[in-house]
Amino acid sequence: MHGTDGIRPIVFPHGGKVMASRNAAGRWIVPLALAATILGSGGLSARGQEGPEPGPASIAGATEERLLISVEYRPEGGMKVVAVDPQSPTLQLKPARDPSQTAMLIAGDVITHVNGVEIDSPFTYARALARTPGRAVLTIIDRASGTTEDWLAETVPVQQRLGLFVTFRPEGGALVQSVTPESPARVLRSASNPNFVAAIVPGDVITHVNDQAVASPDSYSRALNSTPGSVTLRIIDGASGQVGDWVSQTLAVRVPREGTGARRSAYVLLVGLTNDPNIGASIKASLEYLEPIFKNEVAEERLRLSVIQGDECTAANLLARVRDVPCGPDDTFLVYYLGHGAHAPTADPRDPSQGHFFSMPGGDLYRITLADAIRDKPGRLKILFSDTCNVQATPVSPARAVSEVALRRIVGLTPLEKLLFNHRGSLDVSASSRGQYSWFSLPFGGWFTYNFANLIARFEAWPPFLGTLSARTDEFYQTKRDAILRNPGATRPDVLASLTNQAQLVPAVFVDDLLDDVAAADANDQRVREIPEVVVRFIE
Repeated sequence: MHGTDGIRPIVFPHGGKVMASRNAAGRWIVPLALAATILGSGGLSARGQEGPEPGPASIAGATEERLLISVEYRPEGGMKVVAVDPQSPTLQLKPARDPSQTAMLIAGDVITHVNGVEIDSPFTYARALARTPGRAVLTIIDRASGTTEDWLAETVPVQQRLGLFVTFRPEGGALVQSVTPESPARVLRSASNPNFVAAIVPGDVITHVNDQAVASPDSYSRALNSTPGSVTLRIIDGASGQVGDWVSQTLAVRVPREGTGARRSAYVLLVGLTNDPNIGASIKASLEYLEPIFKNEVAEERLRLSVIQGDECTAANLLARVRDVPCGPDDTFLVYYLGHGAHAPTADPRDPSQGHFFSMPGGDLYRITLADAIRDKPGRLKILFSDTCNVQATPVSPARAVSEVALRRIVGLTPLEKLLFNHRGSLDVSASSRGQYSWFSLPFGGWFTYNFANLIARFEAWPPFLGTLSARTDEFYQTKRDAILRNPGATRPDVLASLTNQAQLVPAVFVDDLLDDVAAADANDQRVREIPEVVVRFIE
């Protein structure tokens, strides 16, 4: 319904209307006092029904993890809970110390950390929630008692929408066809002057969202979800052709969990300091054990395996390669690093490895930096294994290798495929605990990696694999240590001293928040395959 002299009524979702006029930029303007009423109305709440815009769960980067609570950032840090939605999973919190109990989040509680990450901004909060789809560990200050405790919570996948019917023009931009009653874009604020308030109307064209050009459903959805909460829209006025930037709130729409039925792929990055003068040959041997295991055990069409070695093995190149891995939201990403390692005397309090870093040519790389880069990738399962010591050591133990190859018949997924495709979350494992050496010698390569290679294809679940790997690694270490100390031969004195002083080799698990997650396509897989199995044995 149009008014006269450039005046038209705006109809509110909760009923009623007010007269508005166009400003010089051609947008429809309402008085600021009335705008405050509109922004607080029930029709513009933080949640709403799914709008007509594109936003399929398969679009990488178009889905966020939410707790369905209203929060506000505190200047002193943390997010204060303002309200809890009746459907929020935080109504069923479980204490991390005793998951058999339950409690609920209430207004006034403060979330200081998410998954161990200190919340120093709203963006840190959103990013931390996204790292472990489906679950989160919340550090909460209780409103009543003031005590702080870690709690386990489920998260739900949501996408931000504007509640608009749009079509995409060949020349770019989303043409608004109609506006739903619950659309928050019925109330826009000028980005240059928040006192100006307007409404989007059919015929307007959205060319950019958060400074990202809109050319397709994918780019539109990703841009809408690039920042939590409000978004900045660049709009071509359908009547005047004038262009302006406007700020709109968004609707948070719950969507199906990504990847519930899709077949997943595994991206595996093997990294080794093969040029190292002390342990390079052993690392090369380890890589030669690992690579065929993944190629034999994982279906060729589902495996994307790369190796970084030699001169390519630098911190900058490794981080760049991690960033360039094109894994999608359903995929698994595993990085296995072999080389030198150490730990810093002081560490970031949020670093679960307590300052562990990798000694690399051209500059060292903190483990947490690599782990963060891995966890920031799309994907349902992110894994980091390393075979490094805290100080350099290279024992020598002559032996000869004997390889045995056999075929085994597999129905459905192999055990290694089940490890890679039937779980989600993050896993970060080091060959050595703090203060320990990790050990390398020919022809075994890394002693931890040797046992990893002989066990990884035999287990379908991570907990028994990790437990057996830990026990076998220490057992192997004890056997080799005793043999070298009994007959040191030409072993260097510093190596003998290190072996004498180190009683155990115990792998350290820095992060383990894995959950079962079986895709329907994999659960119904009944293919029959013959898998070549290579077992490497050594005769002293």
